Amino acid sequence: MKPLKLILAAVLGLAVVVSGYSVEQKKENKDKVVKGRTIQLSLYITDIDTNPIDGALVSYDKNSMTGFSTNEMGELVILCENYDTLYITKENYIGQIIPVKNRYELNVVLEKIPEDLLPAKDSTEKK
Repeated sequence: MKPLKLILAAVLGLAVVVSGYSVEQKKENKDKVVKGRTIQLSLYITDIDTNPIDGALVSYDKNSMTGFSTNEMGELVILCENYDTLYITKENYIGQIIPVKNRYELNVVLEKIPEDLLPAKDSTEKK
């Protein structure tokens, strides 16, 4: 069911309206995670210089090679549950693990992996 929700959100840009949830209830539950509540989450992923990161992978499983990727503006909108944990990765960047916890918008900053920690390039490569 979860992948279907994400596909609908990502492809069709659908919004989820949760009825019976007032502003007062939201304030009361500010620090509590309300289980089973589907929300629309907007993600904005940039590097440390605030440049958008195109193609950052967002998934529910840290070992997954599939998920949803950000557009050229570093943006992505998904449907998820309050108790979900998101795994955000991009090649040559340090990944992040972020719990949703009643957030409707996430601004994520990914830091590049230092050059000296990256795997060595093939020395047989012609220049």
